[in-house]
Amino acid sequence: MDLENARENLRAVQTIYFAYMLEELRLPEVVDRIVELFGFGLLPLGARPAAARLAAGRAMSRISEAQRRDLYQRAFGVPGGDADPAPNRDFNELWMRFVASVASLTRSRRPEESRELAITSARRAARDLASNLSRAGYGLAHHVAEELSRPIVEIVDVLDDSALQSAFGAHDRWSLIERINADQFGLPIDARRFRAQAEAGSSVLGWLAETGGGTASADDSGAIDEELIAACEQWLAASGLPAGVIEHYAESMTSSPTVAADGLLAVICRFLARLRAALRRISGKSPGPPSPDR
Repeated sequence: MDLENARENLRAVQTIYFAYMLEELRLPEVVDRIVELFGFGLLPLGARPAAARLAAGRAMSRISEAQRRDLYQRAFGVPGGDADPAPNRDFNELWMRFVASVASLTRSRRPEESRELAITSARRAARDLASNLSRAGYGLAHHVAEELSRPIVEIVDVLDDSALQSAFGAHDRWSLIERINADQFGLPIDARRFRAQAEAGSSVLGWLAETGGGTASADDSGAIDEELIAACEQWLAASGLPAGVIEHYAESMTSSPTVAADGLLAVICRFLARLRAALRRISGKSPGPPSPDR
């Protein structure tokens, strides 16, 4: 697959990711409830034009919930879709390796050699993730992403209507989503966290699309810049994952194969030494040093 096609597929996945995060915020249910209240005449007059636009925006989307769930499963391995298409089971591992390895570049006082190794590892993680997501975004996913983007733009724009926000005692689109989830459905949702992950994740995927996974480096456009590092840090902070988990993923990309092999050899040697000592105890002999020919 050539670089331009890979970029196009990654842009499609970027749109699908943002739609998925809005789905986690229960945005479709929020929109349905606003439209329902509008239909019953239960919204203040000032909020009704915005609700009417939401009703029209909802009608624009020709993608059902089941189709959306299939799409999220295909792209990100999110459970809930049908058996076909097959879920992207590798996404979470590849994603965590990339964002953790990029975020680790901000650690202070890194020896230069160690930092260069970390940058190389992060770029390798970028290529692995981009390759995985490019396959997920191939074909139908691109078409569906276009279908998703139009109603999303319309709906998000309407949620910024001040009269609609005032009707629910909200001050911006995110607090509006929180209030409706809490007041109408009894479900407390931290919209700020999902917003941070939606925006940061979209920025990360945008970088992958622009650089083709860090491969478009002839003019240094594939360089890992401060904006990408900040986006990865923001996503991890919003994820709530323990520091030890993040460190594990970062180190999984920077471990030297030689060091790993040496570590495995040391484990095997310790196991054999313990086994030899146990056998000698069973035979009534004290565990002495091994003979030179062993």
